[in-house]
Amino acid sequence: MTFNKNIFVFLIILCAFFNFSYAQTTPPSPGQVSNLVISDITTSSLKLSWHPSTNTDYYKIQRDYTPNIASTTETSFIDTGLFPCTKYMYVIESVNRYYGNENRYVSRGTYSGTASATTQCLDYYDFHLGFDGPQTVVQGNNLYLRVVVHIFYPSNPNNIYFRVVNQLPSGVSVSFPDISSGPNDRFCNNPDLGCQWWRPSGKAVTTIKITTSSSTPLGIFTVRVQAKARHFTAVPPDIAVRYVDIPINVLPQPQPLPKKEFKQLPPLPEKSRWESNMVNFGSLHCEDKNLYRWHCCGWEGGVWYYDGMRVYYNITDYTQDPKWITCASYFKYIPNASYTPYRQVVLEKNGRIHGWRVFTEGLTRDYFRFGDILSRQAVILLSQNSGYANVFRGQRIWDIISPLRQREVAYAIMAHLDAEKLGMPEHPELREYVNVALGHLDQLFNFTSPPYNYQYPYPYTQPFYVALASEALIRYYEEKEQDPRIPVAIKQAYEWIWEYMRGNVRTGMTISYSDKKDPHEGGGPNLSDGLVDLNLLNLPPLGWLYTLTGDEKYIEWSDLLWSAGVKGAWLSNGKQFSQNYRWSFKYLEWRDGIKLNPYVPPSANFLNPTNYHQYLKISLFSDNYSPQPGDIITYRAVLRNISTTTLVRTRFSFPLTTLINQN
Repeated sequence: MTFNKNIFVFLIILCAFFNFSYAQTTPPSPGQVSNLVISDITTSSLKLSWHPSTNTDYYKIQRDYTPNIASTTETSFIDTGLFPCTKYMYVIESVNRYYGNENRYVSRGTYSGTASATTQCLDYYDFHLGFDGPQTVVQGNNLYLRVVVHIFYPSNPNNIYFRVVNQLPSGVSVSFPDISSGPNDRFCNNPDLGCQWWRPSGKAVTTIKITTSSSTPLGIFTVRVQAKARHFTAVPPDIAVRYVDIPINVLPQPQPLPKKEFKQLPPLPEKSRWESNMVNFGSLHCEDKNLYRWHCCGWEGGVWYYDGMRVYYNITDYTQDPKWITCASYFKYIPNASYTPYRQVVLEKNGRIHGWRVFTEGLTRDYFRFGDILSRQAVILLSQNSGYANVFRGQRIWDIISPLRQREVAYAIMAHLDAEKLGMPEHPELREYVNVALGHLDQLFNFTSPPYNYQYPYPYTQPFYVALASEALIRYYEEKEQDPRIPVAIKQAYEWIWEYMRGNVRTGMTISYSDKKDPHEGGGPNLSDGLVDLNLLNLPPLGWLYTLTGDEKYIEWSDLLWSAGVKGAWLSNGKQFSQNYRWSFKYLEWRDGIKLNPYVPPSANFLNPTNYHQYLKISLFSDNYSPQPGDIITYRAVLRNISTTTLVRTRFSFPLTTLINQN
C-alpha cells in the first residue's frame, strides 16, 4: 500500500512538473484591445486611450500604415508632431511577451483597437515642405529624392512654385523632373515665383534630381528648396512660402573590396536534399492535376510567380533531362486547359502588367533556346510597357524612390538588360534605375545619412526585397559596367542583415533571433527556427561577395542559411518553390564553380512537334495591307494546332514593329 501511495505521489509531482513545463512553454494569448477613443484634438496632437486587455505585457501603436511608431505599458498615448487638418488612423495591438526554454514567444491580439480622427484645421492657408530619400551620392553620379508637400488649409492652392535659393558647389545642378516648367504658366515670367510649378492635391510628392560631377567637392553641402504657393479662392489671395534644407553627402569613388586568397571549401551541406526537393516538388507542380497553379495573373501563389519558366530551365540545365522542358513550356501555353499562362497574359495586355509581375529571364532563355519569337516579343513588351519600366518618361520618378519599390525597380533593371540581349538598344534610363536602386540601399543601410537610426534605419526592411535588388545590381555589374558602388552597397546591406535580422520570423533569415527594435521586447539572442521559405532567395548575394573577396565568412553564413532553407522551406506551394529555385543555382556557381550549361534537345524546333509537347503554329495577318519593314502595325495572332489546324486560342493583339524589322 505504501509502495502504491508513493507511486501516486510521484505521479502527482510528475503531472505538476509537466503542467508547469507546458505553462512555461505555452504563452497565454493577449486579449483584444477595445474602446479605443481619440480625444484632446489639436492642430498637431491627438490623445489615444483604450481599455486594458488581458494577458498583455504592453501595447504597440500603429499610425496609418507605419507599424510600431511607439509602444507603451499604459492604456493611453499622446501622438504629437502631427499635421493640421489631416486624418489619421490608429491601430492598437496588444502584445504578450513570454520567455521560456531559450525561446521567445510573441502572441498578438487581433486588430480590434482601431479608430481615426482629423486634427484641427488652421483658419489660414499654410503647408508643410519636407523631403525623404537617399542623401549620399558618389562623385559623378545622380541622386533622386522626394520633396513632400502637405497642405494644411482645407482646400488646395492653384499652384506651388519651386526653386533652389542657395549657391551650390561646383559641378552640382538641381532639377525637378516630375513637374512642369515653361512659358505656359502665366506666372512663369514673375521673378518672385519662378517657373517650376505643380498642382498638388492634399499630401503629394515630387522628385528632386541632384547631379554631381567627378570634380564636385567631397563632404556635406546643403540644397535649400523654396516652395511658394498662391491660393486664389481666398480674399485677398493667400501666399505662403516654405523652405526645406536637404543635406547631401558627397563621397569619392569607392575602392575595390579587399581580397583574400581562396581556400578549399568544405562540401556544401544538404546538397543532395536540395536536389531531391528540386526533382520531387518540381514534378509535383508540373503534374496535369496541378496545372491550375500556373494560372496567371490573379492568384500569386502559383508556380508562375517569381519566374517559374526560369526555374524549370534551371532544372533542365542542371539535370540535363529534357522532360523538364515540358514544364517550362506551360508558361507559354497549356494544352487542353482553361488556364491562362504567363506569356499569353503578357501578349494580350501588350506588356501592361503590374511591376511586381515582370519576369523576363525565363522568356529570354526560351527565345535563345528555341527561337520562339513570341517569347522575345513578350520580353520587349514588358521592358516597354510594364508598370515601372518607363517612370522617367512619365513624371512618376517620385513613385520609385522609396525602398518599398525595391522589387519593381529591380525587375525593371532586369527587363531592360534582357531586352538589350534580344537586340533592343540600351535603355536610355538604365543607369538612372541603377542610381535609384543604390539609393534604396542607402536609405536602408547607410547609417551616416540622417535621420536614419543605426538599429532601425527604415520603417521596415525586407531582406527578400534586398535580395532582388542585389540580383539586378549584380547582373548590371557583370553584364554592363563594373560600377564600384555596387559591391560596397551589397556588402553593407548583407552584413547589417546578418547582424540584426537573422532569425527574424518576418524575414526568413532564420539562424538566430536578435530583435532589439522594441524596448519592451527585450534583447537576445534567443534561438528560433522562424520562417525559412526565403533563405535560398536571400543567400546568393553572399556567394557573390565571396567571389569578390575570398572572405570565407560569407560562405559560413550562406551555408547556414542554405541548410536551414533546404531542410525547412515549404515547397508545396508554387510561389515558394519558385522563390527557392529562382537563383539558388547561382550560389552553387559562385561557391563551387558549378555553372549551368543550356540544354537543347537535338530535335528542338519551335515550329515542329517534339516528344515533349505539341507546339502551336502562329498565323500573322492584317486586313488589306501589306506591311513594310519599319511600319508600326497591330496584328492579330491566331494559334492553331499543327496537326488539326483547329483554333485552340482566342485572338489577341500586339504591336509587331520589332518582328517586322527582324524579318
